[in-house]
Amino acid sequence: MIMRRLFPTIGRSDGVMVGIRAKLQKLRGGSIDAGEAPKLQTTGKSDIEEKVSDWSEARLQRRLVLLRAACLGKHNYNGPKKLALARLLKRASERGRTILVVLPVPPIYQKSLLSANSMQEFQNELSELQRLCPDLEMVRLDKLPALDRDDLYYDYVHLNRYGQEIATHALLARLEARGIAH
Repeated sequence: MIMRRLFPTIGRSDGVMVGIRAKLQKLRGGSIDAGEAPKLQTTGKSDIEEKVSDWSEARLQRRLVLLRAACLGKHNYNGPKKLALARLLKRASERGRTILVVLPVPPIYQKSLLSANSMQEFQNELSELQRLCPDLEMVRLDKLPALDRDDLYYDYVHLNRYGQEIATHALLARLEARGIAH
């Protein structure tokens, strides 16, 4: 925390580089593409209409390289985050009805970064969570065909406005079918 106060850009080199590039583009009179810079959002309905499918090939590749580097080319589902999620779900299940919503990633992320083995490990971990918390209800929006399009995401992990609308309607319909939402 002290280091961040002294050097506010520590760990934020990607955002800084993108921000500088956006400012240079603005000075040249060009369009601003700060899509890779960190975004701070308020809560509520998203107004982001950007689409991964509109990204240039260079931007797609830059973002994929950064993601591969961040996860060291592997997707692991059995570390500290899994243990924390399992504890959280177990405690929540002890207190009442618990629902886990599994959100999707865009097809380009799946094709570029997720191997068949990695996807199977993810399914196995979800099954393990279900075994640990038998009363846990899962809503699998990641299996919703309507969300299997790159134009519904504004980056490699977040739904844009259009994707959020589809996901929200699907989630509410599934919750209503289970007698949860009105």
